[in-house]
Amino acid sequence: MTSSFTNWTHKNTKQRYRVDFSVAYKTDVRHMVELVKTAEAEHPQVISGDNIPFEERPDCEIDSFGDSGINMFVEFWMEGIDDGRNRVGGDLLLIILETLQKNGIEIPFPQREVRILSDNWR
Repeated sequence: MTSSFTNWTHKNTKQRYRVDFSVAYKTDVRHMVELVKTAEAEHPQVISGDNIPFEERPDCEIDSFGDSGINMFVEFWMEGIDDGRNRVGGDLLLIILETLQKNGIEIPFPQREVRILSDNWR
């Protein structure tokens, strides 16, 4: 390192975490994002509420376009320096799954189209 830096979380017990998931391409992503953010905020260990600064509220965003679907992620803050993904990641994935299922939103799976171009394949 050639210059100094500030570690903003050195004495702060709040940490930011991320959980990844995917949805089918036919999904109304804007609507789904709002559903997931609302569901995510209901987890008791996720910091949320109108009194929380906007940048610290639970969030859901597009990460990339995958082979089978749209890759998404949720970001959230929680108290504690412990590994948040192991503490609440599974809970959040279950909450996301139930929210998607309740709203008829599909999770993608690999699909391939096979064409037989000629019957002279022997």
